Amino acid sequence: MVYHQGMAGFIDRQGQWVVPCRYESAGHFSQGRAMVEQEGLCGFININGELYIPPRFDFAYPFAEGLAAVERDNFTGFVNLEGQLVIPFHYDFATGFAGGRAAVEKEGRFGFINPQGELVIPYLYEDTYGFWNGLAEVVYQDQRGYINAQGKEYFS
Repeated sequence: MVYHQGMAGFIDRQGQWVVPCRYESAGHFSQGRAMVEQEGLCGFININGELYIPPRFDFAYPFAEGLAAVERDNFTGFVNLEGQLVIPFHYDFATGFAGGRAAVEKEGRFGFINPQGELVIPYLYEDTYGFWNGLAEVVYQDQRGYINAQGKEYFS
């Protein structure tokens, strides 16, 4: 990804243009898609530079495990690689999926969902950074610790 005269585009490893600088902003490719922003809305292009998921979101995060968190009207949901909304806009915030879990926030508390959108770890936590290598760092009652994908807590 490169920026030229305030616009984002993409070049290949040889420095040849793949996508001209025509986007307001762009993200890195993940799972064959990259977020692009056009006229204040976000969508995704494929590796050939073709607009694959038209801009219709206020913000979009990179794909992970086949899903991308997307925001619209101050709520977050998830789309699949085809751009279909598969987890509705229910959340105040969400992280990307890692290890089959995504952190989701509602009313100031974080819980975790699976790729089907089912809440598998309840809204207990004041903060989290999502899962990494099988554990998520969480804050519960001002105490920092970790949980595993089943919700088992590890606090010292």
